Amino acid sequence: MRKWFLPLALVSLAALLLSGCSTGRGASWPALTSDGELAYLAGGSYVYAIRLSDGTEVWRFPAKANRKLAFYAAPALTPEGHLIIGSSGTTHTLFSLDPASLDPESGEPLIDWTFDDARDRWIAAPLVTETGIYAPNVDGNLYALDFQGRPLWSEPFSAGGPLWSRPTSDGEHLYVASLDHRLFAVDAATGQAVWADSVTLDGALAGSPALGDSGTLFIGSFGSHMHAVDATTGHIRWSIPTKGWVWGGPVVNNQTVYFGDLEGYFYALDTENGEQRWPSIQPDGSVIGTPLVLDEQIVFTTEAGSVYAVSETGEILWSTQVGGKLYAPPVLAGDFILVAPLEADFLIAALDRNGNQVWTFTPEK
Repeated sequence: MRKWFLPLALVSLAALLLSGCSTGRGASWPALTSDGELAYLAGGSYVYAIRLSDGTEVWRFPAKANRKLAFYAAPALTPEGHLIIGSSGTTHTLFSLDPASLDPESGEPLIDWTFDDARDRWIAAPLVTETGIYAPNVDGNLYALDFQGRPLWSEPFSAGGPLWSRPTSDGEHLYVASLDHRLFAVDAATGQAVWADSVTLDGALAGSPALGDSGTLFIGSFGSHMHAVDATTGHIRWSIPTKGWVWGGPVVNNQTVYFGDLEGYFYALDTENGEQRWPSIQPDGSVIGTPLVLDEQIVFTTEAGSVYAVSETGEILWSTQVGGKLYAPPVLAGDFILVAPLEADFLIAALDRNGNQVWTFTPEK
C-alpha cells in the first residue's frame, strides 16, 4: 500500500480535530471562481481579478495588503455580477464588491456593503441563489443575507460545529455539512431545520454534499467513507469504505458519483448502490478538491501538482504536471481549465481542454 505524506495544513487540521478545537485555520490555499471573462482568485492578502484572454491582472483587493485580512474562501458571484468574499484573517468581514466600479485612485473595486456579525473566519465559499446569499462560517452559523447584505432570517441557523464547506441547495432546502460529523437540512426561506434530527456520520465533513437526480445526497467523511443520504428523510441509503479520508466534495454525473481521497485514490461509484463503476485509479498524490465534469471527461487535481482527465469508463485521457501542490478544485472558465497551486512560482495556470498550458499568472509586487 502506498503512503502519502499529508501537507502541514492537513496535519495541523487533524491535530485540531482530534483535540476538539472548533476553529482552526482551515483550507489555507488559493481558491478560484470565474464569470467567463475574468477569473477571481482569493490568494492570501488579496483577491485578484485576472483577464482570461491573456492572464493579466485587472485589479486586486485591497490595493495594499492589510494584515488583518486574508482570503482563502472562493469568491461567489451574485446575479448582478457582484463579488461576495469573506476574510479568513483576524477581521471576520464578508464583503460585497462591484468588479465593474473601480476606485479612480487605488484601482480597487468599490465596496457595496460589508457584513460583520460573524464571530470567526470565512473558510467556505458562500452559496448564492436567486433569493439570496447563504454564507457558512467557522463559528458554526449559516448566515442568510439578501443582496444588500441584510439578514433574511430572524437569526442564523446554528449547526454547532465549524462549517468549512459551501451548502448545497435544491431550491427549497439547504444541505449543510459540519466538521462535527453532522449533516443538516435547512428550510431556505425560514432558516429552520427540516429533518427531525441531523444525520451523524463517522467523521468530520469538510466537503460540500452533492445532490443527485434521485434525491440522494452524497458526502465523504474523515471516517473514510462515502455516504448516500436520502435528502427528504435524512436516512442513510448506503455507505462505502474508502482507502483514506475524503476531504473534498464529490460530483455526480450520469448516475455516477466521482471523488478522491487523501490516500491518493480516485473513485467512480454507482449512485444507486455504491458499487464501483471501475477499479479506483491511483494518480500521483492525494486528491482533495472536488472533481470537474467537462464534456465526457472528469478532471481532478492532486497534491503532487498534477491535473488528470479520465473518461467515464475510467481511462486516463491526459495528465499534466503543473507544479506546486494542488488542493483547490479545477475551475472551468470559458475555454480554459484553471488551477491555483500552492508553493509554485505562479498563482494560476490556465490549461486548454487537452491539458496544454496556455498561460500562468504571477502578480507584480
